[in-house]
Amino acid sequence: MGLIQSFTRPVGLAQPLILRTYDDSGGLTTGSPTADRATLVWIGRNARALRVVDFTIYVSTAAGTTDLGMFTLSAKTGTPTATRLGSTGSQTVVGASAIQTLTPSAPLWLPAGIDLWVGQSFSSASAVVGRGAILAVTSAIDARVVFSATQTPLGTGFVCTIGSSFLPWVAIRLSET
Repeated sequence: MGLIQSFTRPVGLAQPLILRTYDDSGGLTTGSPTADRATLVWIGRNARALRVVDFTIYVSTAAGTTDLGMFTLSAKTGTPTATRLGSTGSQTVVGASAIQTLTPSAPLWLPAGIDLWVGQSFSSASAVVGRGAILAVTSAIDARVVFSATQTPLGTGFVCTIGSSFLPWVAIRLSET
């Protein structure tokens, strides 16, 4: 049973489900992403259809725009094609040492039984945002594979390669309704 399946099986699911790109219980570090570079992080496989309510990021220093979205990938190795299910569209990064919540630009439903990938891109390397406390990602970290590609805003379909030096912290709020 995967991470999402274990959370979606409880009776009722009255509270929205919140997933993060990595466990932030050990603290959150900040860093500057590469401009015009999408990072995609695998977050699990869902057991039933879920709706993305919103995405949350931590902004230390605001600059440029960001686009967050949900994707499927044709494979977890090699140079897979990422297919966008939906995104926030390009939105201005705002705040200083604050949480920023962004909503999808259109209703975003995630079909049941697919591997889910969250993607994020920034237009400016001057933005300073929450990220994983890592030096480089070259394969699997914390059971998550990370891919990247040149993209701003996030495209509807693009080829990406394994590896990234930036693992973004993103919280995704999901609902069954």
